[in-house]
Amino acid sequence: MRRLSFVAGAGDAGSAGQAGELTVVLDTAWTPRPGARPDVISLRPAFAAAMERHDLYGEALAALERWATEADLADRLVVEDVTYWYRVREELWRWTHERLLWQHAIASIEADGAFDAVAVPWDETALIDVVRALGRRVEVTGAPPTSVSPAGETSWRRFVPSAAVRVVRRFRPRARPPSAVGGPPPDASFDARLERLTASAGPRVLVLTRPNRFQPVGGEDARLDPNLGAVIPALREAGFEPILIGLGMSRRRDEDRLAAERDDRLLPAYYLGSRFGRPEDGRRATDAVEIVGGGLDGLTVPFVLAGLDLTAALMGALRDSLARVVRVDMLERARVERLLEIVRPAAILMTQEGHRTGWLAAAARARVASFALQHGILYPTHPGYADRRHPNLVLPTRTFVFGDYERRVLEGLAYDPGEVIVAGSPRLDLDAAAPARPDPVAERLAVRGELGVADGDRLLVVSTMNVAFLRRSHLVHMLEVLLGGPLPGIHVVVKLHPGEDDDGPARPLLTGLATAGRYAPPPITIVKDTDLYRLLRAADAHLGQLSTVLTDAVIAGTTNLIAMVEGSADLLGYVAAGVARPVRDIAGLRAALHDPQPVRPDDRRAFLDDHFLPGTASTRIATAMATVVRERSDADPVGAR
Repeated sequence: MRRLSFVAGAGDAGSAGQAGELTVVLDTAWTPRPGARPDVISLRPAFAAAMERHDLYGEALAALERWATEADLADRLVVEDVTYWYRVREELWRWTHERLLWQHAIASIEADGAFDAVAVPWDETALIDVVRALGRRVEVTGAPPTSVSPAGETSWRRFVPSAAVRVVRRFRPRARPPSAVGGPPPDASFDARLERLTASAGPRVLVLTRPNRFQPVGGEDARLDPNLGAVIPALREAGFEPILIGLGMSRRRDEDRLAAERDDRLLPAYYLGSRFGRPEDGRRATDAVEIVGGGLDGLTVPFVLAGLDLTAALMGALRDSLARVVRVDMLERARVERLLEIVRPAAILMTQEGHRTGWLAAAARARVASFALQHGILYPTHPGYADRRHPNLVLPTRTFVFGDYERRVLEGLAYDPGEVIVAGSPRLDLDAAAPARPDPVAERLAVRGELGVADGDRLLVVSTMNVAFLRRSHLVHMLEVLLGGPLPGIHVVVKLHPGEDDDGPARPLLTGLATAGRYAPPPITIVKDTDLYRLLRAADAHLGQLSTVLTDAVIAGTTNLIAMVEGSADLLGYVAAGVARPVRDIAGLRAALHDPQPVRPDDRRAFLDDHFLPGTASTRIATAMATVVRERSDADPVGAR
């Protein structure tokens, strides 16, 4: 019997197997050394073959959309007048993408013949789905851990179905809030703050922000919301009274509690839950989950992905995603509805509106104007934006975008003319308003000194990805192909995404490749909490693949390198626009760093003119919001807030 075994790391491979047995190490940062056991191999070559031969992003979206359209999911998944298909679409796209990756990877591993049995760790759910659909005998190894970290979170949560998480939660010890051990109620100060904020004379705006994702902007001492930090003071100048809602904040985290105490305009999310939540909300959420789940009853449309029937697995994932998302959204929506009755705001301002369905639905019900601000790159096949208008699709009253290109994209999807306003980027307002910075030479020297870059070395900034399976596959592949060899005179600075909670695979991968190849690894510095534009201005080049930092590098005037090492496309047309140089191998990377080709000023200006309206974006946003609020008040004085 031929047996294929997947293990987390090389240390789990055990002793040499029998003839016909093969062990694949799932840690894609691991590199076997010369002379290592031939029956223990890295997963990387199989992933590489899949990514180089296929556009996994595009193929996954096309397959999912065909199925969703035939299954009428937008109509089936309606609850409380909101369709939830577009709320879970991006998550299901990633689900599909990961399984398509595994399907092609296994085909590469089995090029010499199929294995009879496949052993897979319990937390590799995507791999298990594909192996089962292939008809192989699956041996699930290991078991979920039972220990709980001091913070009350488990490291395995993102790997298992939410139903399993709920079972574990039932038995998980919970940290008691301070009020449970004596002293004044912890929310008393927020009650007083809420009363003071709602007593203000000016029209109020609820601004949804995430203090635990603030970044140094416009100087290393300033930590702000990079998207909304400039808009909040502009709202005050326009006559609004901003009230900040701290999303993602937890009473268990000291830094969140301190942030809430420091800002007298901030109401943390944990306070909203305790202040505006009611016992009956649970029944409303449960009913909504049952309704939306019932919409899938009787659905018989098969989901075939590259010839593999994954219908059962996708239906299970969709039901699980809906149960989790709808429940959270309904609990949030109930709290927001009560909050709106107390605060009576004139407007709500947010980013990442695709994840704010509860807020958007509550605002629509209360006839409160809602506004969204573009938070990343936009392109026609972005799965986070609905591709068509639906009567139960909940959208912001107005959406602010950086440039005319983005307006055209959204109006080509689900947005009507007039619903999208070109405002420019408030992030650039923060950089422009920074205290007078040193001259470029002095700033460059200062940054290089902080990062430990040796005199004469080239500084290469590499931007990463935030999704776990993208990091282990697409990011690792880019790093291996473009940086997996001698890089004399090059210092690699890995710029992490704000949402990443560890250093990622770059250092172990590049040092492991160097050890196996018997060459010196490049100096590597990992950064996360840094002013991005200050870093880019000091760099000799930036390297990215599907990162918003590619656009940031154009803004900063940094030599921009886009990795063209797989079948996915250049989504924004950086190369065609002349603002990024394609690199396909390490020789091309070395050449780009040691023989730079500056972007033509006309090309850079044309790209920025199409993607970024110049001028003060935050003032435009505040002024446009005031105009919309006034017009709605004139048209509907009874419903106006």
